[in-house]
Amino acid sequence: MVAAGEQVYTAGVALEPGDLASTNSTRVVATALERFGVEFADTADLRLLRWGVTLAHEGGGAWCMRQAGFVHTVAGIATAVPPRACDLAFGVARGEPVAVRARVRVTRRGVDVVAESGTALAAVRVDEVEVVTADSPDRGEGLDRDGAATGAGATFAIVRLVWGPAAGRKLVDRLRRRIERRGCKPVADTWVAARAMRAEDTEPEVAPSQAGPGSTVGTVVTAALGRAAVRLVHNDPLARVGEDPEGVHQMRVATRRMRSDLNTFRSVLDTAVTEPIRAELAWLAAILGGVRDADVLGRRLTRSVTRLTGTDRLAGERLLARLVEDRAAARMRLMDAMASGRYAALLDSVVDIARDPPLRGRAGKQASKVAAALVPDRALRRSIKRLGPEPGGRALHKIRIRAKRCRYAAEALVPVFGREAGTYAAVMSRCQDVLGAHTDAVVAQDWLRRAAAHGSRQEAFVAGFLAAEERARSEVQARSWPAVRDELLAKDLRRWLR
Repeated sequence: MVAAGEQVYTAGVALEPGDLASTNSTRVVATALERFGVEFADTADLRLLRWGVTLAHEGGGAWCMRQAGFVHTVAGIATAVPPRACDLAFGVARGEPVAVRARVRVTRRGVDVVAESGTALAAVRVDEVEVVTADSPDRGEGLDRDGAATGAGATFAIVRLVWGPAAGRKLVDRLRRRIERRGCKPVADTWVAARAMRAEDTEPEVAPSQAGPGSTVGTVVTAALGRAAVRLVHNDPLARVGEDPEGVHQMRVATRRMRSDLNTFRSVLDTAVTEPIRAELAWLAAILGGVRDADVLGRRLTRSVTRLTGTDRLAGERLLARLVEDRAAARMRLMDAMASGRYAALLDSVVDIARDPPLRGRAGKQASKVAAALVPDRALRRSIKRLGPEPGGRALHKIRIRAKRCRYAAEALVPVFGREAGTYAAVMSRCQDVLGAHTDAVVAQDWLRRAAAHGSRQEAFVAGFLAAEERARSEVQARSWPAVRDELLAKDLRRWLR
């Protein structure tokens, strides 16, 4: 069964998995008793746990890294964390050594919940866990928050509820209720690792603060920087694996948001601290952009090439192969950067300012009183009004950047101003989308021109044909711009700033 979701619960050792899983509309099939060891790895200060990540060897000759929405396995023996797994954890650990910190023995009893058709729907497992070793040097034997023993020799039990894509929401809810009625309490995925390493009270490295209507500017900027830092670090492993382009995209968005936030709130920040970080974020964003731009361009051109036939199709596929090579080179540059001490130092700086921003000046003032000076709305409107009747791609791209800054600033202030700030941000987002589509078409034309200059005649012909299609698309987006511009200029979107 491919897992679609999982929930872990604390449990009493006397629980029977069959009692937790029986329902009227399904069959319950007992599984064989299992006994196996699990090794948990982390840094000395448990940075992985602090970011909601577990790295464990769960038998079967592989290490598994788990994070919300992310699971990846790496082949390796139990006694040592393989280099590939260390690389995968590099960003979360920020370059600190990762090693085995605890070992447990597990006795597992379980049942599968099966539909009458034989389709596996869910599984319930009761694990009795004994801590064999707990190697973290800075924690002694003791009691956890519930008074249970910790350290080597400690025992506890958990229930794992796993459900597959075929399990309906009603079934999952019934199983949850049945488990919880037996006194089981839901816990985080990292609970077992934390218990094994005697780290039940470990706090997140970055816990974004919550802003509200009466919040100070300092609280707003702290919350914004915290969200960006979490987004950056959480997507680091996904970007390293490289199977899902969303990892690189989300890291790039995080760098752009943090750069924008540091600029928006520069009047209440110590720029001697933040400006060097902004410069390093620009370095990282540019390298991420090389991969992201190739991904976006690849999707665009693939759709166009698949509509071609015969020799044109073959020439188009050769152009795509060249783009794949460009993307591979960009990804290699990204992996080199993400393995560097410079990147680890940047992440350290990002975490530091997210936890404790270098606030000064008006940071203690209510955000609602000074917001008008923070959102660069007037500069955006002046830039739009200075545009000629037929603005070029470069001018529209600058407008897009200004609209994005306004959007990010408004989104940071939504907790303070509510719906009106959200409405403003939505208009900025529409402006950004139209101009972004225009920019993508212009970028595609530029790449196709360069490709035509270095290809065969047939490839040059196809590149020219595709470039003409992209030019037509850019003209469509350019014609859409006046309506977006008029919406932005006509409405008094700034009233929430007063």
